[in-house]
Amino acid sequence: MTRVRRFGLGGLAIVAWAALAAPRVSAAPPATPAEVEAFAAKDLEARWVAYHAAPEPVAAWVAFLAQRKDYELLELLALTTRTLEALDALQVADAPGWLRCATWRLTSSDSHAMDAARKFLLDRRPGAFLAWVARYPSVLEGPSGQPAASVARLIEGQEPRPSLEDVARYAPPFDADVVLAALTPPAEVADLGAAPRAAPGVVYVHQVVRALEAWAMTNRRVEPWNGRVAALVGATSPAIAKAAALACAWLPRADVPVARLLALLDARDRPADVRAAALVGLSFSPAAEAYLRVCAVAADPAHVAWSAAVSRLGDVGDELALAVLAGLTLADEADVARDAARAAIAGRLAAEEAPAAAARTPGLLGRVARAEAVGDARAPVYAAAAVRALAGKAGWAEVRAALEALRDTPPSADDEGGRVAALARKALEEARAGR
Repeated sequence: MTRVRRFGLGGLAIVAWAALAAPRVSAAPPATPAEVEAFAAKDLEARWVAYHAAPEPVAAWVAFLAQRKDYELLELLALTTRTLEALDALQVADAPGWLRCATWRLTSSDSHAMDAARKFLLDRRPGAFLAWVARYPSVLEGPSGQPAASVARLIEGQEPRPSLEDVARYAPPFDADVVLAALTPPAEVADLGAAPRAAPGVVYVHQVVRALEAWAMTNRRVEPWNGRVAALVGATSPAIAKAAALACAWLPRADVPVARLLALLDARDRPADVRAAALVGLSFSPAAEAYLRVCAVAADPAHVAWSAAVSRLGDVGDELALAVLAGLTLADEADVARDAARAAIAGRLAAEEAPAAAARTPGLLGRVARAEAVGDARAPVYAAAAVRALAGKAGWAEVRAALEALRDTPPSADDEGGRVAALARKALEEARAGR
């Protein structure tokens, strides 16, 4: 069963792409003389395609590339992988690009990758980093330069202060507009396939996918990047649409392009894995419409995205998801997957404390109200599950206060506010009745 998770580490979000993210095929790097010769004859883009077709194990690829002093490709690995191997190999080899790779990773969306980059710069060659940022002061500017500026200040405060090194041979900092340029591809993109060289002036599918992976590795969650990532969900290339849909997991929740993802999920002419990726991206939206669709797919075992829906509900599901999953009768592996998701949700809800339950109450009732408003056939089941759960938690002062506040909410233009108020009133009544 595909698992795709997003969870916080030190305030940063990490998504485990798992099987949906890319075909993480395991294969050894070129080994025979003929394979090595063929690999060496390829240009950088073709070498990237060869690597990306079977990128595991990363450590074996890094060792192979380091032995060949293929620093260009190692830099691309450092920009797109969360593990440390590529950056470590670049630094050990004192490659021209190691400083810029380490500095770029200071803005990683993965706190472990970010902390490792900080440690590299603080401990391994602090004098080189100080001299490098003095040579390229733009790397310290703006919001994206704050992590590098922080590291520079820490180094300057070291006793004794590190001696500055000669850094003339080191590459200049990465320019985000260049690294992420393929996020705005032309209308037509090509597939490099098995060609040994890229054609000048042509943008390739793998370059757009790589830019999405590089963006996901950073914490650049602002415009213009957010809008560019969202727009790529509508790409005609299946590989690009899939990568963009999955990259939506890193967007700010309010920026997840619900309409685009719904359209992709519903596109029957699209490959199954692309539609499943659309569901994964959709599951990161806070919109009731998005959550209800994930539940609807989970209620349909014949849907191509069913496995992804059940997996995501295991990660983020609530009482509504439990009601959906409880109503399914499955067999064999699907039944195991359903039961695992139910257990994960139940365990999470059982461990929930009063403040968290109170904070979740408006959203829970809002989802039910939305289901009622759009005529969702599961709305009565949702309503019963939500009211029962909140009545059981109304003994907590925080939850009771949240329900009372919602009960007194004036009706909204579309009456969903009135529906929420009615549901809150019913939960309070059932709590008083001791049901």
